[in-house]
Parts: sequence; C-alpha cells; structure tokens
Amino acid sequence: MREVAVVGGGPRGVAVLERVVAHARSRPPGVRLRLHLVEPHEPGPGSVWRVDQPAELVMNTDGSHVTLFPDPSVEVLGPTVPGPTLQEWCRLALALLADSPRADVDPEVARVFAEGPAPTRTELDPVRDRLTAVLDGAFPSRAVYGLYLRWFFGRARALLPDGVEMVVHRTRAVACAPAAGGRYRLDLADGTRLVVDAAVLATGWLAARRETRAGLRHLPPGNPLDQGLETVPPGTHLAVRGFGMNFFDAMVLLTVCRGGRFVPSGPDGSLSYRPSGAEPVLHVGSRRGVPFRGKAEGRLP
Repeated sequence: MREVAVVGGGPRGVAVLERVVAHARSRPPGVRLRLHLVEPHEPGPGSVWRVDQPAELVMNTDGSHVTLFPDPSVEVLGPTVPGPTLQEWCRLALALLADSPRADVDPEVARVFAEGPAPTRTELDPVRDRLTAVLDGAFPSRAVYGLYLRWFFGRARALLPDGVEMVVHRTRAVACAPAAGGRYRLDLADGTRLVVDAAVLATGWLAARRETRAGLRHLPPGNPLDQGLETVPPGTHLAVRGFGMNFFDAMVLLTVCRGGRFVPSGPDGSLSYRPSGAEPVLHVGSRRGVPFRGKAEGRLP
C-alpha cells in the first residue's frame, strides 16, 4: 500500500486531498492508498478559517472568485470537476434553509454540491444574513468560507474509492526527514511516527515565538485571533508594526468587536467612528508608512 501524508488541513491541504481522490477515482479498481492528514484543528477550516470567528472578520476576495475546484481552464493532471464557487455554495446553502430544490445554479454544480454531506440547519441558521450578504456582493465572512471548507473536506472524504483510506491525525507535525528507500519520516507531536512515500507540506501560517522585553508585551506576526488581543485592557497604548492584512484584522478585533460603531457623518455617505470606550490606543506604523489601499467596490465581469 502506498502512503501519502499531507501536513496542514486548511485550504491548500484539502485541495491536495481532493486532487488525490479525483486521481484515485479515475484509475482502474485495485489502487491501494492510505492518506494521512495532519491537522490539530478542524480539517477544512484549519486554524485561520474556523467557523466560530466574529462576523466582522471577512475575506478580501469576492465570493464569485473563490473556489477549490479546478475547471477545464486550469492546466492540472486528473479529471476536473465543475464544483461551486463560494458564492454558488452560499446560494445552494440558502436553498437548503428554504427547503427549496431550486438555487439558480448550473445543475452539474448542484449535483457536485449534493455529493458532500449537506450543511445542517444548525450550521447555517446563525450565518443566514452573512450568506445573503455574499449574494449581494459583500466580501464573505471568514466563518462562511470555513463552512465551505468543512463541506469540501467532507465531500472529498465521502468520495474515497474502494482501496483508499484516510487517517486524520489531530496533532502537529514536529519533524520531517528523508527515510530509507526514498521515503519520508514524519514525527508528530503526539508521539506518532509516520513513514510515507510522499509528504506534502501545506502548513500556512506558522506560530511565532512570543517575547517580553523591558516589561513590554510583544505580539508576534500571526493570526490576530490567536494573539490574545481580547486580554489587552481598554486604554492601553499598543504599538502595532505593519499596515497589512493582519493590521486590519487586529484593528477590527480591538474596535468594532469591542462595541465601537460607524455612523453616517455627512450627506456624501461618509462615516465617523464612535468609540465604545473599551478600545486600546493604537500607535501604528510600517516601512511604507501608509496603509494598503482598500479594494474597489464593484465586480469584474
């Protein structure tokens, strides 16, 4: 039996799994393969796209431009599948909530959607407004993308052909090294040792070390959800280095998610921020000195 390990169960990792499963299903019967997925968080969403994060944290890509399915325009080995974009998935999910068989998507896309475990009402009800917002052109909530990834992983697992099995290791990989016979050895944090024919490293964001110097708290680069920002007291003077994507997430978590709100302030539709009083004071800078530009509204044809 051949064995393949994928380290990291976020979007890249589960996209690799989907390609391996698609290849295996296109081969004659008799393929024997064991897939190892190493992921300490939920496979699919991983740590970045988990489904319990605040609605205010959004993607920076239009939902109609997000998909994990390669179509015929992609030069890739193996059969391609016309699976739903994130926007189409939201449309299909809303049809499930409405108990309606019609979702105004291509019938083949709807068929692929039905191949995966259907999202439950318990999953979808709390994000109904966010699903609708995607159809109205808003940038999708990260938690909604997490639900899409959860469904995508479930579909790949449900389509495993005979002779192919998947083992999920809910832990971290701590070492990878060559082994005899052109194989690879993976050491996992729970003490498991895997020897596999191929290893794919799809680790995404890696945790950085935290440091404290001269009584100052240092929050290293990484996912702001995991940096303990909720423990920063109101009124604290907090230095933030960098004006990139993580800055905007951190700013949202420290302002709007603490009760601040935007209110109309002029006839041109401009907004003003009304603090709640629970915010820290942010001192922000970067090598560029200015924030990255926001994306323009509107959709590409």
